[in-house]
Amino acid sequence: LPLGKKDVCPALVYALRHDPANTPMVLELCRGAGKGESGRLVHRVLLFLSTPEAESYLEALAEKSSDRVLDYLTDVDSPLASRMTARLFLKELEAVEKDRELPLTEQTKKRLTKIVEALVGKTGPESQESYRRAAALEDALDRPMAEGDGTVFLRFPDPCTGGQEIP
Repeated sequence: LPLGKKDVCPALVYALRHDPANTPMVLELCRGAGKGESGRLVHRVLLFLSTPEAESYLEALAEKSSDRVLDYLTDVDSPLASRMTARLFLKELEAVEKDRELPLTEQTKKRLTKIVEALVGKTGPESQESYRRAAALEDALDRPMAEGDGTVFLRFPDPCTGGQEIP
């Protein structure tokens, strides 16, 4: 891999996602990768591998930099990506479950928006549970933000109408 041509290396790295036996090699690449496009690619490959070692590594990374991991999770539909995205969403929802009147800030809105974007295409029981819990909190989330400009914090559009009003 280190001697590969610039346009060949990403394709070779991406091909590693097909065999869980490649997990140690991909973990090594992840540890040496930066935060740029190559780092994003190898971490996304790790999500496709869905091995216990990959999950442990990514969970530890999420503890340090969950926004970075959210970037990796977006547009990846592997079982591991689904579980991790749901866990991050549930973690955010727990604060609102504890205090339904919690001030809803711009920072929290940005974070939840990233998570909701990452949830697209995710499946499995954890994802379903996160949607159920968010729906149960609709009244706590579908209200104006703390900053007072009248912006609604997080609105769940009606799936039957695509958010359009029915006359």
